[in-house]
Amino acid sequence: MGIFLCLRSKHNPTCGKNKKEKEVYKMKKFLSILLAVLMLAVMLPVTAMAEEGTGDGSQSNPYTLAQLGAMTRDAYIAAQKANNGTIYVTVGNYSYDTNGVLGNGVRNDTTGQTENRSVLNGYNSNGYLGEKNDGANGKNIVFVGGTITSGATGYTDIDHIGTSLLLAVPAYTHVTFQGTTFNGVFSFDYQLYTGPWSQLGCVDFEGCTFNGIIVGAMATQSLVFNNCTFNNYTNAVSPNNSNPTWIRPAYGNWSPDDNKGQGSDFRSLTSITFTNNKVTSTRPVKFEFISQWDITTTITATDNKFDISKQAGDTSTKNVGLYFGPHQKTNAINLIVGGNTKSANTAAMYVIPEGWDSISENSSIQNKSREEIKLTDVLEWKSDKQLTLDPTGNGKDENASTVIIIDRPAEDTPKTEPEKNPTTGANDVVAAAVALMAVSALGMAVLARKK
Repeated sequence: MGIFLCLRSKHNPTCGKNKKEKEVYKMKKFLSILLAVLMLAVMLPVTAMAEEGTGDGSQSNPYTLAQLGAMTRDAYIAAQKANNGTIYVTVGNYSYDTNGVLGNGVRNDTTGQTENRSVLNGYNSNGYLGEKNDGANGKNIVFVGGTITSGATGYTDIDHIGTSLLLAVPAYTHVTFQGTTFNGVFSFDYQLYTGPWSQLGCVDFEGCTFNGIIVGAMATQSLVFNNCTFNNYTNAVSPNNSNPTWIRPAYGNWSPDDNKGQGSDFRSLTSITFTNNKVTSTRPVKFEFISQWDITTTITATDNKFDISKQAGDTSTKNVGLYFGPHQKTNAINLIVGGNTKSANTAAMYVIPEGWDSISENSSIQNKSREEIKLTDVLEWKSDKQLTLDPTGNGKDENASTVIIIDRPAEDTPKTEPEKNPTTGANDVVAAAVALMAVSALGMAVLARKK
C-alpha cells in the first residue's frame, strides 16, 4: 500500500526523489539564495549614496548639500584640488522658510572679526585672486538637479524683500545651477566682507525652471540665464512687482569709492547673459542700475521667447519683454541682441526707464554678427511711446529680432538636458540597480517554476 501511494505521488518532490532530482533541488535552492543576496548587494550602495552622503564631489558621485554644509575651508581646498577645480553637489529637495544657506557659513558683517577657517567664506577670509589666493577662491561649484523651495511667496519691493538664500562659498566662486527647479521668491546673498572685499565670479543658471521670482542685488561679476523656463508667477504681496527677475548690481558698485583699495576684481554685473529662455509673465525681465559709475555692463539677450500679458487693472503699459536701465542716462551700456521673439499680446520687445527717450551715445547695440544695429521695438516704461535706439546713428534696422509669434507659446516645456541625462551619475546607478533587481526577480521566478 505504501509503495502504491509513493507511485501515485511520484511527482511530489517530498516523496521518492532520485539522486539527480535531489541535486537539482539543492542547486535551485542555492541559486535562489544567491540571487537574493545579489539583490541586497545592489540595493545597499544606492541606499548609502542617498542617505549617508558618501559623495566625493566628482561629476559621477557628487557631494550632498549636507557634505558641502559641513566642509571647512581647508577641506574645501583639498576637495577642489582632487577634482581639478570643479566640485559637483546634488541638490535633492531643499526647502527653507525665510533664509536658506547653500554652503557653509553665515552672513555676519560685524566689524572686528578674525578669520574663521571652519566656514567657507567667513568675515575677513582671504578674498584674493592670483598669487595671494589661499587656494579656495575662483573655483567652480555645480549644483545639479533637484528642487529648491523658498517659503517666501511675495515681497514688497526690491528694497524690502524679507528673504535670502546665502551662497556661503569662497570669493569669486563660479556657481552653476544645472537643471534645478526654483519655487517661490529668491534673493541670492553673499558675504562681501572678505580681505579684501570680494564678489562671486559668476552665477549661472543652465536649463533651470523658475516657478517664482529672482529679486535683489547680485554680488557677482557675471550673471547667466541659459535655456531656462520662467513660468507665470504672481507676487503674493505686491502683484505689481511680479517681474521674473528684478536685479541690480551689489554693493561693490554703489559709490565711486567702493572699488578703491579692493582691487580691479571687485565689480558686480559687468556681464549679463540671457539666452535661449522662455518667459511667460505679466512684467518684463528687469536689469536696472547697471553700468554704474565708470563700469560698463554688457547685456547679451538672444534667442529668447517672451509671452508677456497685461495684468487685470493695469492703467499703463508694463507687458513688455526685457527692461534694461543704466545707473544714469549718461552711463554707457553694451547690448548684443538678436533672434528674440514675442507673442502677439506682448506690447514691445524692449523697454527703457521712465522719462528716457534714448541711451548714452557711448553705448553700442549689436546683433549676433556684431554688426551695429538700431532697435525700433522699444517703449518708454509705463508708456506707449515708441522709441528708436541708435547710439551710433548708423545702425541697421533690427527687424529680424522682433518676430511676432501669432500663437501663444506651448505650455508644456521639453525636458532640459540635465533632466534627460543627469550629470551626477546617481540616477544612472539607480537605473542600473533597478535593472539588476528586475533580472534577479525574473531569475527567481523561473527557478520557482515546476520542472
